[in-house]
Amino acid sequence: MSVVKSVAKINPVVGIVISLFAMATAGLVIKLSNSPALAIAFWRLFLTSLFLLPFAAYDRFEELRNLSKRDIAILTCIGLAYAIHFSFWITSLKYTTVAASIILVDAHPIFVALGGRYFFNEKITKYGTFGIGLAFCGIATIGLGQGAVGNANFIGAMFALIGGIMSAVYILLGKQQRQKVGIISYSFYVYSTCSLFILIAMLIIGVPVYPYSAKEYSIFIYLALVPTILGHCVCNWALKYVPANSVSVMLLGEPIAASFLAYLFLSEIPIHWTVVGAIMILIGVYVTLQYGKE
Repeated sequence: MSVVKSVAKINPVVGIVISLFAMATAGLVIKLSNSPALAIAFWRLFLTSLFLLPFAAYDRFEELRNLSKRDIAILTCIGLAYAIHFSFWITSLKYTTVAASIILVDAHPIFVALGGRYFFNEKITKYGTFGIGLAFCGIATIGLGQGAVGNANFIGAMFALIGGIMSAVYILLGKQQRQKVGIISYSFYVYSTCSLFILIAMLIIGVPVYPYSAKEYSIFIYLALVPTILGHCVCNWALKYVPANSVSVMLLGEPIAASFLAYLFLSEIPIHWTVVGAIMILIGVYVTLQYGKE
């Protein structure tokens, strides 16, 4: 494990572990919801924005006001990428297992590496090429395995894969923006924009924004507070103290934890092709993260 970059009052490794398990519960909780996927995505991100609003308003949005129009446009595109990511990934859980969905959406480091190569001219080593190739073989294995189970499962796998690609898009776009904007202001703007895009999609498609049952609203609140704020935001906070590749490697435990929770509470047992593909993807991602760049 790489050395911590600077001193934090709270051990950032502990923060990463907490965020990992917080994010791992998202798939399980979404499976328990009866609401449409877009409604889950909207309320999760809208409530997250509301919870972050007092903190973002503390400095009167000074960071956001100092950004150029180009930076605001990029942040808005990141919000759009987030909207597509959450919409497709949450929809995938309506069709396929938590294990298949999580491992495919968490394959995003492969697409980040490819995007860095073709858009930022970042060189990939022969080990990185091997890792990317192995991960793609794992993706194909899971996809074909899900297709053998049924068309719905295959559609779910493809939706999760699109969610993973969109993860890579917002990570690549956010690389420079996170150097200019603090985590609270960044998260508030991106999540607010994301929820707005999803709301527009809901109105166009005809998905009801409200009302929902008390159980559903409790699920929405949980998703905002635990997997999003305690999960994603704490993980992004840890990046200030721990190198990004170390964080990414540690987060490879998320699909394992999520699959275990799905087995424990939903009795979901992944088919053998999902297990084989997951192993290939995890090894491929690990090799790419650790040895992929010169």
